[in-house]
Amino acid sequence: MIDAATQAGANNIENLQTSLKDEDATRNAALREAADNARVKAETLAASLSLKVVSVLSVSEIQSPIVMPLRRNMALAEARDTATPIEPGQIEVKAEVVLEVIVAPRWFSRSFRLAL
Repeated sequence: MIDAATQAGANNIENLQTSLKDEDATRNAALREAADNARVKAETLAASLSLKVVSVLSVSEIQSPIVMPLRRNMALAEARDTATPIEPGQIEVKAEVVLEVIVAPRWFSRSFRLAL
């Protein structure tokens, strides 16, 4: 595409972008990993205070964009006889979640109910 454009007379190509083939599956996998990590961190924090996580109160996603590395102006001085080199890169997909949990003392049992 770049070579065809330069052969047709283009001398400036802007905002070249790459994308994922199956963005939803990749995003869902990142969300699962973020939720698992959040749960582990919540359990670690609770344990450090002699507590345990007894229930998840809520979980929500923090919207974060997919980072696309190749997004810059490419000035082409002249069309060449050889193909334009394209260097492979990586697309980083990030997912962040907020996890609210209910904690209780370690001795607390789910069957135990405290009436207030």
